[in-house]
Amino acid sequence: MEAKLIKNKYGDDFYYLMVGINTYATTHKESFRILSLKNCQAIERGYDLDELALSMFPIVEDWRENSDNADKRIIANQVLQKALEILGDKKFSDKDLLHIWNYSNLYYQGEKEYTFLNAIQSLQQNEWDVIIKMRPASLVYISNLVIEELDADGCLILKRK
Repeated sequence: MEAKLIKNKYGDDFYYLMVGINTYATTHKESFRILSLKNCQAIERGYDLDELALSMFPIVEDWRENSDNADKRIIANQVLQKALEILGDKKFSDKDLLHIWNYSNLYYQGEKEYTFLNAIQSLQQNEWDVIIKMRPASLVYISNLVIEELDADGCLILKRK
């Protein structure tokens, strides 16, 4: 099923899923359908830090090496996160500067509340087209019914479209 994942501009760790015009799921645990924060962040970034760390230090059969690699994966995850924070200082293109100029003009025309942070945040993507992973229902009497596939924590599984 196709949907749109949206990150709330005002809350760092709040995402919601729109199907058509309806809110289908959120990262709030009180929601009927729950989104995994880790899955949402992986879609936003375009990669999963845990998968990157696992590719650097794979799980091996010997438990002694496995525990050593588990520690290395934790360290690799932290190093990758820090590197991404450092590299996060992006340079702005001419198009970005024109967007900021237009955004500030709207402020002076009284159409928007202007802050520099709001102007910068307006440049950042906060919507992604996603697909909700589905599986056939295990009901014998209904052969063509599909339902959402859930992860181990009971959260919907999303993939970037």
